[in-house]
Amino acid sequence: MDQPGTQAWKRHSLAELGYDVPDWLHLVPVDFESGASWSEHLSIAGFEPGRQAVIVSTGVTMYLTKDATVDTLRQIARLAPGSTLAMTFLLPTELADEVDRPGLQASQEGARTSGTPFISFYTPQEMLALVLQRSLS
Repeated sequence: MDQPGTQAWKRHSLAELGYDVPDWLHLVPVDFESGASWSEHLSIAGFEPGRQAVIVSTGVTMYLTKDATVDTLRQIARLAPGSTLAMTFLLPTELADEVDRPGLQASQEGARTSGTPFISFYTPQEMLALVLQRSLS
């Protein structure tokens, strides 16, 4: 899953490089901020929500509002028991190790100037609380 525009760019880039998307791979465009159910989009593409799944979300939460992240976690919590989530998130700059701050600040600036600013940062405690609230509700 990815934003529709980003996913279209990725498809185009793969095609330009001579790579086809294999039949078994389903690229599902989803706008996480729209409030639409991304799990429904996945089901239409062949995902079986009643089966255990591994959900990997890397490099996503910093681009989403906190409400969209909460909604995403809520939908993940509804998946089959035994499903697993692996997720990354960005720390607020002031909590990053001193040595990592220049790289984080450069990444933030690059994202901002490209029109896709980082908008959400989490402490580990905040993210854990969000995940636990969604899995228990």
